[in-house]
Amino acid sequence: MKIKLFITGILSILLVFSLSLAGCDDNTSSTYTVTFNANNGTGTVPAIQTVNAGSSITLPNEGGLTRTGHTFGGWNTNASGTGTNYSAGSSYTVTDNITLFARWLPVGTTTFIVTFNANGATNGIAPAAMTANSGSSITLPGNSRNIYSGFL
Repeated sequence: MKIKLFITGILSILLVFSLSLAGCDDNTSSTYTVTFNANNGTGTVPAIQTVNAGSSITLPNEGGLTRTGHTFGGWNTNASGTGTNYSAGSSYTVTDNITLFARWLPVGTTTFIVTFNANGATNGIAPAAMTANSGSSITLPGNSRNIYSGFL
């Protein structure tokens, strides 16, 4: 009887120990996947990138992608173009798995890249560049009160 209780006690301790280890963080960083979608374009889509959480990547250009009657305008977080725009060549910090969709602009659409200058700031960084179409509006990052439209 004493041996049975002893073995039961040992098994209980091992069970508690193994359950506590199951919830431990093994200090490995998370990796995320950045996938690119041609979004009605044709050709070869840029390769999927797997990166550590918080790492930055440089967004690719259109590479071999084309779309009749359109020019490549960067990447967007939504296939309809209503998400966040990112310019090819800009830096993107990866915080989760994401699919970026090719942004196609009708031929003849004038686009502007709006860049920000920290103007001698001693801390922080200037926001990432934004792409805007002629006649469209953008909301400046970090300040929802100032909306500019009608670029010249």
